[in-house]
Formats: sequence, structure tokens, C-alpha cells
Amino acid sequence: MITAEDIRSRRFSTTKFREGYDIEEVDGYLDEIGQTLASLEGGTAPTTHGIISPEDVLAKVFDTVKFREGYAIDEVDDLLDVVVQTLQEHRARVLATGAQPVVPVPPVPPATGAVPAVTGPQPTAPTTTGSQPAIEAVRDAQASSPAGG
Repeated sequence: MITAEDIRSRRFSTTKFREGYDIEEVDGYLDEIGQTLASLEGGTAPTTHGIISPEDVLAKVFDTVKFREGYAIDEVDDLLDVVVQTLQEHRARVLATGAQPVVPVPPVPPATGAVPAVTGPQPTAPTTTGSQPAIEAVRDAQASSPAGG
């Protein structure tokens, strides 16, 4: 399991004439991940605003650069794999203890009367071995929440 401090102190090799990830973009996203992990580690996340989920990390796409300095793609991707695993472990632990899950919740539409119907195919969360029960438990918890998920 990786910690917020591990994220803050992580350094990557850089590339210059090969394709690499945009340094500023990666650093900014790692700051967000560090904040999420610090909140989860300390149990101080009173709301889900700003909390990054494993699905968010899996879906993240960085801009690439060539002919200017960038981070080694494989190194960044390897770290993000560990981050996904860590976020899944935090989620599973929260669900196992019966605590309110600290995962992103879709924003509630303003109270204007009717809630718009969702049409078309619904997205599904990416899964990895062993994560499906945790994802389904989070969906069930969100669907049964007073806000209607």
C-alpha cells in the first residue's frame, strides 16, 4: 500500500527525445492523489468532494510531450497501478467496517422539481481481479442513500 508521503517524495526519470508525460500535468495530478491519500489515511475526509477514486485513476490520460523534457511513461503508469490498488484497499476496508464509504458521489441536481431521466447505455466501472464486490457494494450504498445517488 502506498502512502501520501510516498507520492510526495516520488521522483521519475525524464525523457527528452522520446515521448514522455507532461511533467506539470503529472505533478498536479499526483498532488491531488496525495491529498486524497492523506485524507483517507487520517480518516478526515468529511465529504467526498475532491476524493479521487480508483476509477478516476484508471481513466486518467496525460498529455505526452516529445523533444522537451517529460516523465518516463512506464514509471508513471507503474506508480498509478499501485495507487489504484491502494485506493481499492481503502474502499474495501471502509466497506468491511460498515463505515460510510469515502468515494466520489455524483453531484445532486438542483432542486428544480423533476430529476432528468438518464438515457442511453450506462458506463460501467473498470474492474480488476477482486475489485468487483467492492465496486458493487459502493454502488448499492450510493443507490440507497437519501440523495438517491
